[in-house]
Amino acid sequence: MMDGERRLLRCVIVEQHHDVLPWLHLGMRRKVIATKGLSVVHFDAHPDLGALKNADVCFRPRELVQFLDESEYGISEWLLPLVYCGHVSRIVWVKPDFAKQIQNMTRIIRVGKCEERLAVDCDLDYFKDDGAYSAELEKAREFCLDVNTVVPTNLSTPYILDICLDYFACLNPFNGSDTCTIPLPIGGALLSQDSVDLTPLSTFLSKIKKENKQPQFITIARSATDGYTPNNLVDTIQTQVLTLLNDTFGKALCIHKDLGEDTRGPNDEDEIYFFSPSVNEQPRSTGSSLSLLRRKRKCES
Repeated sequence: MMDGERRLLRCVIVEQHHDVLPWLHLGMRRKVIATKGLSVVHFDAHPDLGALKNADVCFRPRELVQFLDESEYGISEWLLPLVYCGHVSRIVWVKPDFAKQIQNMTRIIRVGKCEERLAVDCDLDYFKDDGAYSAELEKAREFCLDVNTVVPTNLSTPYILDICLDYFACLNPFNGSDTCTIPLPIGGALLSQDSVDLTPLSTFLSKIKKENKQPQFITIARSATDGYTPNNLVDTIQTQVLTLLNDTFGKALCIHKDLGEDTRGPNDEDEIYFFSPSVNEQPRSTGSSLSLLRRKRKCES
């Protein structure tokens, strides 16, 4: 698929991690992303498995994003709603060596509603410290959690490739503050732009290219304005990650940067052009030639 048909592969770059959700929801509505049975390969210094205080809002996508915006820990609470809604059945957290929140493991976990909030039946300290552990769950769904410093060999498809740039260099914005008492990871390339280690991602991309296992969608979170990815490194890391992705997927890769402060999320034009069919597909109706040209320009910009 990567070297032959060149199916369009969409990649969205956001600042705060939960802002990927509107793009994923739209991709599902446009039948670009599967609506169930998805795996998420999550390169990140943090597991992002926080549990929302409101379980019902998970089924109302627009309200969900607003709820996460207003939540103190919204950037770390965006994955479990995808499980609870039945979209995701496996989360592969590929963590850097310096991330110690959850040890390497594979476990089947149930996520469901406990009173008003989301909760899980997993008694790891990560969930217990968040008050998210409960043996009694309503409307529970199972998912497989894989935690490792490398991607498991049995990667299942379809899947989303999710990359947070703090995987490569991470600060603790709460360091020295009483605001957050949970230990947060610090590590990676913090001192020199030349020390950014892209080997784990590069190895993974080489593997999926060889095995022809292209993701259905790619999301990238910069995580600089919230203090996790160092400001002096974020642009360098982003450029190097995009270079790797371009080297892997070539002209099939279509990149969109959603970094506006007041206009985050897809608009009508994004839905028309960014979610158009394959780059090799011929125009279907009058005016489609213009759409194809505008899409090509959008993907090359």
